[in-house]
Amino acid sequence: MWKRVLVPVGLVLAASAIVVVPRTGVQPNDADRAFVAEMIPHHTLGMRLVDEATQHSDDVRLRRMVFEMSTYHASELDHFERWSSEWGVAPASDFPGDLPKGDLRDLAELDGPAHDTEWLALMLEHHRGALEITEAEGDGAIASARAMAETIHSVQAQQITEMTALLADLCADHPGSPGCQSVALG
Repeated sequence: MWKRVLVPVGLVLAASAIVVVPRTGVQPNDADRAFVAEMIPHHTLGMRLVDEATQHSDDVRLRRMVFEMSTYHASELDHFERWSSEWGVAPASDFPGDLPKGDLRDLAELDGPAHDTEWLALMLEHHRGALEITEAEGDGAIASARAMAETIHSVQAQQITEMTALLADLCADHPGSPGCQSVALG
């Protein structure tokens, strides 16, 4: 015979959030902690930029890139937040690839090619910051964090190449658009 037991909803939710992670005995070092601390705000900003392009870009090539970026940002951010909690690491307030708030406000007011060229210029700067962060993780003690850093570095380096080519194409058609100055600067 079954006996009905009432379990508080909070307990059920907390139990469902438990993740079993094999313990290797290796503790995160300063490189691991810095990687997590900087990547949380970095990916959060990346997701903000992705949302911005989703709302304002009409260029099919850019929208394809944005879709690809959105698929990995959320998943990786989830890993970083879990590590942050497990390791007692607070998100950094300053990180490579951060963008001036005024530039983000200005971007939100643009549409069409003006938006897309400026978005690409800002995202290129942002991605270059990710390369800097991921290179520093090469000294990390946690193998899974190093592996994630290598993947992020590889993906974002490839996206930098793609975004640079797209920015050059857009600027060839719309040379006076914001962001096109960065094409000349390299």
